[in-house]
Amino acid sequence: MHNKNLGSTWKNFAYELRSFFNEWSNGVKEDSFEKLSDLIITDQIKRKVTQEVKDHLIDEWPKLNSPDDLVEKLDDYDTLRSTFRSKQPRKEGHYDKRNCFKDDPAITTKGNKKLYGITNNERVEPKCFNCSKFGHI
Repeated sequence: MHNKNLGSTWKNFAYELRSFFNEWSNGVKEDSFEKLSDLIITDQIKRKVTQEVKDHLIDEWPKLNSPDDLVEKLDDYDTLRSTFRSKQPRKEGHYDKRNCFKDDPAITTKGNKKLYGITNNERVEPKCFNCSKFGHI
């Protein structure tokens, strides 16, 4: 990207841009407007791609000069990533929240099973909060 210098005029900036563009277009040797527009569009798409995708396509990246070829590779990569994400196994230690207490005998309340060490039919004598003794409350 080319920027205007602080002391420069807009006319000089336009001249610099035109010269830069002409040198660039001669360097890429595109001989038609369609090829040149494809190259510019491809460049704009490449600027929007994440570094992760660039790293994945590192060997092919410089050769991708057509927007059609580039978007095909990018769509293939997105499809591959979405397939990979959906088929990942659950993390070790993951549990089903609905059934995590189902088999814990200390928490069940059905029948005469104990709830924290006390059966359902058992009555506990109240304990004094002040002296922690039984019988005088």
